[in-house]
Amino acid sequence: MKDPHAVSFSPMHHWTEHNITVHVFTCVLALQIARLMRLKATRAGLRMSVRELLAELARIGETVLIYPALNPFPAGRTP
Repeated sequence: MKDPHAVSFSPMHHWTEHNITVHVFTCVLALQIARLMRLKATRAGLRMSVRELLAELARIGETVLIYPALNPFPAGRTP
């Protein structure tokens, strides 16, 4: 996590305690997600930096979700 351009804790331009808290929470959450991405990628055999992972994710143009049928066998039919 040495790349300050991928995910970083940047200077705050907030004045209220609530806004500062939300800003810190958002930064820490981003760091946790980046770490999880690297962990999952490493476990899948991909040795990539956070920047490389984000670049690969940015290339995704379309995602199709296919859900299994609730009852794959109509009434009276068995496999």
